[in-house]
Amino acid sequence: MRLYPLAMLLAATTSQAALRQPTNTDSVSHSVLFASDTVHEIEIELPYSAWFDTLSNRKESGTYIPGAVWIDGVLVDSTGVRFKGNSSYNSTPGIKKPFRLKFDAFIDDQKLGDFDGVSLGNGHKDPTFMREALAYELHRAVGTAPQTGFANLTVNGEFIGFYTMVEPVNRTWTENHIDEDEDGNLWKGDPHGSLTWKGPDDTPYRDDYTLETNSNEDDWSELIRFLDVLNNTPDEQLPDSLPTVLDIDAYLQNHALAITLVNLDSYQGSGHNYYMYKRDSDDRFLQVPWDLNEAFGNFTQGLDPDEMLNMHPFWSTLGERPLADRLLENDLYRRIYLMHLRSLMHGLWQAEVMDARIENLRDLIAEHVYADPNKQYGNQDFDRNLDEDIQRGRNVIFGLRSFVEARRESILADLDILLDDPTIQINEILADNESVIPDSRDDYDDYLELYNASESLQSLEGYGLTDDPADPFRWTLPAGLEIGSGNHLLLWLDGEPDEGELHGPFSLDADGEGVYLFDPDGNLADVVTFRETESDVAYGRRTDGSFTLGWLVPSPESENPDNAPPVIEEAEQALVFPGPADPLFVSGMFEDLDGDEIEASVVYDAGGGDVEVPMAREGDAWTAQIPAMDVGTEISYYVIVSDGVGGTATRPRLAPEERRTYTVGVGIAPIAINEFQADNEGTLLDDEGDFDDWIELVNIMDWDVDLSGFHLSDDKDDPTAWEFPDGTIIGAGERLLVWADDDPGAHELHADFKLSADGEEVVLTGPGYTGAGIVDSVSFGPQGTDTSMARWPDGLGPYEQGTPTPEASNGGGLAAVLVPDDDPVVVPSGGGSFSMQASVFNRSAERETGEAWTVAVVGPSEFDAVGPVPISIGAESYRTSHLDQGVPGGMPSGTAVYELRVGSWPGDIESADGFEVTKE
Repeated sequence: MRLYPLAMLLAATTSQAALRQPTNTDSVSHSVLFASDTVHEIEIELPYSAWFDTLSNRKESGTYIPGAVWIDGVLVDSTGVRFKGNSSYNSTPGIKKPFRLKFDAFIDDQKLGDFDGVSLGNGHKDPTFMREALAYELHRAVGTAPQTGFANLTVNGEFIGFYTMVEPVNRTWTENHIDEDEDGNLWKGDPHGSLTWKGPDDTPYRDDYTLETNSNEDDWSELIRFLDVLNNTPDEQLPDSLPTVLDIDAYLQNHALAITLVNLDSYQGSGHNYYMYKRDSDDRFLQVPWDLNEAFGNFTQGLDPDEMLNMHPFWSTLGERPLADRLLENDLYRRIYLMHLRSLMHGLWQAEVMDARIENLRDLIAEHVYADPNKQYGNQDFDRNLDEDIQRGRNVIFGLRSFVEARRESILADLDILLDDPTIQINEILADNESVIPDSRDDYDDYLELYNASESLQSLEGYGLTDDPADPFRWTLPAGLEIGSGNHLLLWLDGEPDEGELHGPFSLDADGEGVYLFDPDGNLADVVTFRETESDVAYGRRTDGSFTLGWLVPSPESENPDNAPPVIEEAEQALVFPGPADPLFVSGMFEDLDGDEIEASVVYDAGGGDVEVPMAREGDAWTAQIPAMDVGTEISYYVIVSDGVGGTATRPRLAPEERRTYTVGVGIAPIAINEFQADNEGTLLDDEGDFDDWIELVNIMDWDVDLSGFHLSDDKDDPTAWEFPDGTIIGAGERLLVWADDDPGAHELHADFKLSADGEEVVLTGPGYTGAGIVDSVSFGPQGTDTSMARWPDGLGPYEQGTPTPEASNGGGLAAVLVPDDDPVVVPSGGGSFSMQASVFNRSAERETGEAWTVAVVGPSEFDAVGPVPISIGAESYRTSHLDQGVPGGMPSGTAVYELRVGSWPGDIESADGFEVTKE
């Protein structure tokens, strides 16, 4: 075998392959699996020719059988497969039954992206195939609910049909939707969880509820306490007691939507199909809707069609439902509920809004519905039921659009009687003000804007503002405060009342909450509830004084613009440290909450001024490419998204003044785990005077690196355990010590984990669009007291156990680094070439001289060494060159290792690095 390297020489890059940025090709993101504009392909292979009978026989026991599952070509092996459902299973003829896929049924902790499984609904009683997806989508818009999608399903090569995908509610769901650290108890209200009181013993409750998480502990005390407060608290004490155990506002919004949807196969109707989750974060229960396939009036509970279309806002089933009944008997909660219902009618439940979403879904799924050979209803029923009712025996399957219009007309008529229009309104809220408007002290604080919708001057004296309706006068507005007709008043919710009379005693939570305005008599005048917000994005009335709420381009003390800015959900670069052959892919997930058409670009500057690159859209993802640059090129960039009607968003948020920056490297990460000590008894004291574990990082390049967004961990399964403080810089050629002492409050660089002297791992991860890519990692065994594991030479060599050298050089020497432009490197049988980055590092504190050469290694033999090339490199410096390598056609097929070596020619090798080259 003969390899021909081009002219060298040489320079910089770091050796270990573990330091290169991996591409996680199997990663499926939270948004992709349940993308709103995708129909997935799911293929199941089961080891039974009579697979249908096998699944049917195990249906009652809920037993999974293992199968190979491909989702869009990604294999999830040994997935648990079973049938699910009650009426959707029993009332559906043929083979098109609902399925439950559990990825971790046989392989612990197996996931696809963020998910451990998926439920597949078969479109039972729904000719449109979109009722369930629409209902969940509405619930997600007002609160917290599972995600949904669509898929075609094939089992053992047989096409079964078109399905609705639903994200299961379980521990993984709470981690994805509430917080990754949540570990609370989750109960399912089945078969008849009416939430009535049955005494302090848990036995009678076990027939009505299922504990879905923490089953080993089997602790029912939290549910019993909640039921005790809900059912047994006297009326006058309920507003003080119930908010301590229940997220009331979230429930009232869920209930408003359930009544609007006439979803009676639910808690309010049949008394099941919901979850109650006890959040760790605030010790309160959250109700989560489930099994919405019979929403839009498809579950009658004995009501006739007219009763369903005209269901009153305070409709109640014949049985006890204390969660709804007790709340709506309370004047305050009753009024909050009606205000949420009014916002729904003027927002999501408007005919034009629902029509547009229905039409979008129709365009997405129609061809797949038509192709379904086992669906319950014909193609004509699919088309008709989007608008028209379909009679099925004694029951009516309402047309989707006609149902929306009829329910809106009925509810608005009831609201005209039940709810008066407010004079003073909460008009606009900004809960994360980074750059919109400063207060008189030049602080960018949260604000709330009031609006006078009346035709006369109004006094605000004695009004109360609060984020806790149980404490309506948390801030009593000052005497003499007035607001003119059609005017705005800006109030600072900054928790700094000493700054003036327009500064309140509490601040807003950018993660979302409710803000309540009370009149001087203690009556609720207005409420606005917002969800997690982006910086500098306001929430409020789309136009001054209207009842339509939404996200807004901020307009403090001015007319609201009726325009939501684009929202940048994600915007990341695919590589943390691109090399000279690597174009930088910048990807993002963007949304415009108005439905406006958006455009996006990446604007970069590589030293010659700004260059704008339009981003291309594929599905929900947008991408653009910054071209490859030479080693050492400093590049800054930002992402800008615009909606064409005045709304823009950027990332970073203060761009173009603030930008993301990176420097083109040599194909490896400039940051390495250089040394660590897991049993420090007398080596080094931290700033608190303790002998604690520590980890040393080193920057092997000649430019500074910002570690904002980087993480350290002692567990690859939890790679983002501790995040570096924003603005942490590791200078060119410098070292940085982090204390692994599980004492993050002690100082900025104290991680919230310790190292085990018995052995474990250290993991360094960096930010990236596909998740936190591993920059460097090391696994280690038992450690001796006051010894350390250190690379020799610094940042590049293997680890050796010895005397600790914290924040000092471990030792010098020359190190070779060879990184291919492509991985794997494959050359055609007729010959060809490949490119690479060749580098030699000097990790000594003094100038080093030596020789470098290349060699092809085939099995035990070495061929055609090229060199030596004399090199001389300054202290802690490097030399690098981008090379092309030719492979002649006469060379035999097979795999060789192409190496770069440094040392003394021909045989004294101080360091070597290489990669495989395959000739077809």
